[in-house]
Amino acid sequence: MAGTSNESTTASGPPTTVYIYPGGRSRCTIVAIEQLARLVAALPLQHFLPLHSAFAQAKDRLGSYSLAARDLTQYARARRLTVAVRVIWPDGTEQAFILRSVFWRWYGIFDSRSGTATVRQVCGNSTTLLGDWHLFVGRRRFERLYSVLTPSKPTPKARSGASRKIAEQPPNTAKVFVPYAVGRWPRRKDEGAGEYVDRLLRHAPQKWSRHRIQNLLSELKADSSKNE
Repeated sequence: MAGTSNESTTASGPPTTVYIYPGGRSRCTIVAIEQLARLVAALPLQHFLPLHSAFAQAKDRLGSYSLAARDLTQYARARRLTVAVRVIWPDGTEQAFILRSVFWRWYGIFDSRSGTATVRQVCGNSTTLLGDWHLFVGRRRFERLYSVLTPSKPTPKARSGASRKIAEQPPNTAKVFVPYAVGRWPRRKDEGAGEYVDRLLRHAPQKWSRHRIQNLLSELKADSSKNE
């Protein structure tokens, strides 16, 4: 973005920068997006969906636009949801960013009362989100939070105890078991890494090595970091 200067950060609001409009006749104080987001080359469409689509799906599951906005904001703050933005600046240039969790310290997602979602500042000294902002949500994390799968209808025949036991068994390979186990038995705040591995092994359907589970947990964490 051309024509910016005088960046600053205060405890009373988000970091700001002064944008000088082309020609230098006017200026405004805007949020310093570069300090609150990670610049990326592009947003692959297969990995993202528009915020308004994610918002509508969340509302369908919760039955409330206000609850959907509240939950999406809290998930973004907790890094359980990836939110990105394509910004078209006043000079016509465009950039794409992955919003960091710190962005949501000052901003939140709100219902615009027209069935779509918008982002606005919730605390701190007032600043401006300059340009035309188009927000997107990472598909993988969103679908973990709001499954898009429709539950299958139960069959008229009652399942036998044997078939029910098979259906309830967790995945039987370590690579599939670890993501399953992390979702079902998440790590506690006061739990050490070694203790967590031991607990997952107690739930494992087979006797895998600690080293194998530790490596798969590290790979899972690395994959999650790439999407933040």
